[in-house]
Amino acid sequence: MGVEEFVVQIFNGLVIGSTYVLLALGVTLIYGLLNIINFAHGEIFMLGAYFAFVCVTTWGLSYWLSAILVMIICAAMYVVLDFVAFKKVRGFELGPLITSIGVSIFLQNLALIVFGGDPRQLATPYLDEIISYGMLSFSLQRFLIIPAAIITIIGLYVLIEKTTIGRAIRAVSQDRHVASLMGINPTLVIFFTFAIAGVLVAIPSVLVSPLFYIFPLMGVTLTLKAYIIVVMGGFGNILGTIIAGMILGLTESMVAGFGASRWIDAISFLVLVAFLLVKPYGIISERREENV
Repeated sequence: MGVEEFVVQIFNGLVIGSTYVLLALGVTLIYGLLNIINFAHGEIFMLGAYFAFVCVTTWGLSYWLSAILVMIICAAMYVVLDFVAFKKVRGFELGPLITSIGVSIFLQNLALIVFGGDPRQLATPYLDEIISYGMLSFSLQRFLIIPAAIITIIGLYVLIEKTTIGRAIRAVSQDRHVASLMGINPTLVIFFTFAIAGVLVAIPSVLVSPLFYIFPLMGVTLTLKAYIIVVMGGFGNILGTIIAGMILGLTESMVAGFGASRWIDAISFLVLVAFLLVKPYGIISERREENV
């Protein structure tokens, strides 16, 4: 691999890593607050992509207006998901995991019935707008993923660390009972957290789906990749998720650069196993109450 190819793969790795970080942040936030493993996360991503497709193609709305609507819809779906699948089983260790798998299968089949099995593609004004800089040549749609990830990470940090709702989220994640004694409404905090997770998954749904085909099972692999990142980073740790996402993205890009694209998924799981052997508690392992 020459220098030029190496630079290209670094850029591709940053795009892939940014995608994974955006996808995994919602998973990390929910686990950090409620210790819930949500395997329906990828299906919310998938439905968001389909809704964006309907907004742009069927309703003729602009891409950015569609993006705002997708954020609202995904936030609402995540809140409904909590009410339907998680609220009654939060006290059971495996309850949320089992119900989320059931919801995942239901949403896949719902998408298959409503949209059919034929792949769709979301057209945007930025897919055909090519940027060339030195040896790099890429569509503006791909480039948008990197600044979107940076803005989202900064926005999430400010929300969690500098706002009243962020302090409430951290308080509830540490001790829900004590937080309620301090005048915090845990139910309301959980509601807002699920809504935030929905917005977080909507961002990559709108930005990434135009680069691939949209189909009912597209969320399965993405969910697995999100949990690889969450485990590598340290369950519930946002900074660890960011570092792990970038490591996995750069690794996959380099594997593709060496002509082993068919082995990307296998390599991803090998990276996970290697991290579990070296850092079984994740890149940033903290006590449970300090994870958010």
